[in-house]
Amino acid sequence: MQTVLKKKLPIILVPVLLILIVLFFETIASAETYLDPVSGIRWVYTINDDDTCTITSSSYASGVVVIPEKIGSYKVTALGAGGMNNIFGGNSNNTVTSVTIPNSVIAINDGAFRSSKMLESVNIPDSIISIGPQVFCDCTSLTNVTIPSSVISIDVSAFFGCSSLTAINVNYENENYTSVDGILFNKDKTVLLRYPHAKAGSEYIVPDYVNSIGSNAFQDCGTQLNSIVIPDTAAGTIGEYAFDGCLGLESVTIGNSITLIDTRAFWECTNL
Repeated sequence: MQTVLKKKLPIILVPVLLILIVLFFETIASAETYLDPVSGIRWVYTINDDDTCTITSSSYASGVVVIPEKIGSYKVTALGAGGMNNIFGGNSNNTVTSVTIPNSVIAINDGAFRSSKMLESVNIPDSIISIGPQVFCDCTSLTNVTIPSSVISIDVSAFFGCSSLTAINVNYENENYTSVDGILFNKDKTVLLRYPHAKAGSEYIVPDYVNSIGSNAFQDCGTQLNSIVIPDTAAGTIGEYAFDGCLGLESVTIGNSITLIDTRAFWECTNL
């Protein structure tokens, strides 16, 4: 029996290996590079089916960066490869301080600016439709963000680890999101989606129009926030990990209207 298996194994593996080799070379072939003669940045991009392109990474990017609207004949419509590496070449970047995104871009994919430690400002034009998972995760120098009117989707993890973020502002014409005092809500303000990590103030009283505190809404909100008050008229549910890692949180007053406190809502609130 062992002899038969040994003879058949190479026959089984050959087509599998051939498929993997083909996929490998197709991936290499689909990636192109462009050296910007003005900035000196080398952009790596892939060509999409609709003859647009996606910038997946780059090298030599530093300081103030202006992302090109076109590379050759291809309009740049997306940023990020969809993984957790940022577009500045790797797991993190300590040189880029400002980014301007052209109006051609409609999607910022997973982790596009992740761990850009020195990134202070991002100019997002009105063409952006979606902001994917961990797009600004661990951008520890980012102080405020303005969401344009065009955005219809923001992943809950987009601002994880933004320890200097004081405000998330939303264009008033946006039909899906709004902000109140720098706090991100859905449009009708019934769901509190994201409380900025570094927002000033030691106490926050949840507004009475809120009926849900979203998952991860206050996660890692910093040491300055010491007290949360959820009045009887507000917040029917508290989502999972809603206050996870709020190290400064010492007291929470939960009103009678709460019907659900989800998994690990107060996980690692070590001073509570």
